[in-house]
Amino acid sequence: MEQARILQHILQQFALPVDGLHGPHHWARVLMFARRLSLDRPVRAEVVERFALLHDACRVSDGPDAGHGQRAAALARRLQGRLYRLDAADAALLERALGGHAGTGPDPGDEPLRSCW
Repeated sequence: MEQARILQHILQQFALPVDGLHGPHHWARVLMFARRLSLDRPVRAEVVERFALLHDACRVSDGPDAGHGQRAAALARRLQGRLYRLDAADAALLERALGGHAGTGPDPGDEPLRSCW
């Protein structure tokens, strides 16, 4: 139920064609892999699932798009408590993962972050 509400919200504000490179088909593939990775890694499934749905939700280009990770992190902050609830540590992890997934983030040696990336 949460995922459907999140997806509906994302699609309402998504700036790119839904059949484009970074649209819902991509998010679904990332979601599939995220679920698999969360089975044997130290990260909660809810975090990687939110990451999969939100990581490219704020792109304005299917090409280079500096800042799309930071925009996704800001979207996650707005949706937290409205469309889903994560505890403070998981919400912070999600924001760090979103903000840095385009190669500008924290040390990829951080196992929970690597599970999202």
